Amino acid sequence: MIKLQVVNEVNGRSFGSKWESQAEKNEYLDKQIAKQGWGKNERHISESEMTEELRSRIISTVVIEATEDQPEQTIHLVKADYVVTETDSESDNDLHNQLVIQARAVEFAKIDVNLMEALAEKELGNLTPMESYLTARKAIKDNNPKR
Repeated sequence: MIKLQVVNEVNGRSFGSKWESQAEKNEYLDKQIAKQGWGKNERHISESEMTEELRSRIISTVVIEATEDQPEQTIHLVKADYVVTETDSESDNDLHNQLVIQARAVEFAKIDVNLMEALAEKELGNLTPMESYLTARKAIKDNNPKR
């Protein structure tokens, strides 16, 4: 699954969506960019139209030399109002599961001493400590679920 997070840097609005395939995601992305659904796209602006707010968003500047018919022009390329971040939720799940495994390992270490006692008691026919150990282990897994 592909997750898109879009933040409009001008007004602070945030948008998010999830897609099953790259094709679906690309189609959605193209439509939103075409209709400027998240704000204005990357664009060229002449010096005469430049505002102080836009000046901080300049990516590059080109000076077009004067000709007989036209005076010198300065054109700025201004970045889009929004930033799109794409993540593959499969890698999010992998990272989450790795963190869960680490958290479980810390918790399991706390009860592993009980395992030795429970195994010894089991050999003697007393299953209560083993059942307590398994219940504690299940509680750790329930408190730290994998995705």
